[in-house]
Amino acid sequence: MKKLPSLVAGAVLALAVLACRGGAPADRMEAAQQPPGSEETPVVQVQTGADLSVGDAEAPVASPNTPEEVLSAYHNALKDGKFEEAVSLFSDFSLNAAGVSRDDIVLVLEKAVFERDWRLKEYRIVDVNERADLGIAVARIWTRESWKENGQLQEGTYDLQWVLAHLDDDRWVINYSNFVDIYECDIPTQEHEGLAIRPWIITRTLDRTRVVFEATNLSQRIARWGWVPTEPARLTTSAGIYSLHNAGLKILPGRTYPDAYFEFGQWVEGEPLALMMGEWVWLNDNGLPDNDPSWSYEFELEGKCTRRSAADDR
Repeated sequence: MKKLPSLVAGAVLALAVLACRGGAPADRMEAAQQPPGSEETPVVQVQTGADLSVGDAEAPVASPNTPEEVLSAYHNALKDGKFEEAVSLFSDFSLNAAGVSRDDIVLVLEKAVFERDWRLKEYRIVDVNERADLGIAVARIWTRESWKENGQLQEGTYDLQWVLAHLDDDRWVINYSNFVDIYECDIPTQEHEGLAIRPWIITRTLDRTRVVFEATNLSQRIARWGWVPTEPARLTTSAGIYSLHNAGLKILPGRTYPDAYFEFGQWVEGEPLALMMGEWVWLNDNGLPDNDPSWSYEFELEGKCTRRSAADDR
């Protein structure tokens, strides 16, 4: 019997919210596949549903003073079926970043109880490690959950991770989907023969770093990014250089993609300083590169990206 993904975990809840809204995201771009054994797993596609500027509805104000207290409050509320109380412990910042609301999450949990008799039976806080430099704590949680499959009661155990954020008023909250922070970048668009590119958001979770960019193709040709799998993207930070080694993305003529993105399958340390997006080519009618040379976009990010986190919630 296939094991049901944990509904305690925010990343799984995010997928379930999308399913409740009507299934897979529309207008998806071509996904890039990383060669086996690589250190990162990049993804290049279209982001849907996220609105980083619109706040969530008012939620009950919780006041746990330690990470352990907020984790206990969250899991105890789930055990008791008090889902509104549980989701009140998510930060507004992380919900906005994920493009979901507290009502969305409550609906997913209630649907799981109604359709599968899902229950959180037991949990244990394994460890909590604080990172004062980022204003967060990373926790490991063990859970035991039950549900019904074809009328038969099933159980599964899970080893989960949560990110918690320390607010200015000394409260702790949970960051939904393990968001850590966001960099909002104010940089000009760069254009090449009608193809304009502008990165505007960099998001970091525990195990992924996403670069969101706007792409507008005013030409009559198809543009392809990453035709040769060498180094289509390079992100330079104050801590080092991070390379994307395999990207595949087509931008169709006359189209605008306001929130296309690619991902590094790892945590990227440090402040963003520069971004290179190279190996762009025009495709001919046969889907092959034409005779024009490839080109790159290089963006200066130092001092032009503002960090936002749950600590900015008021």
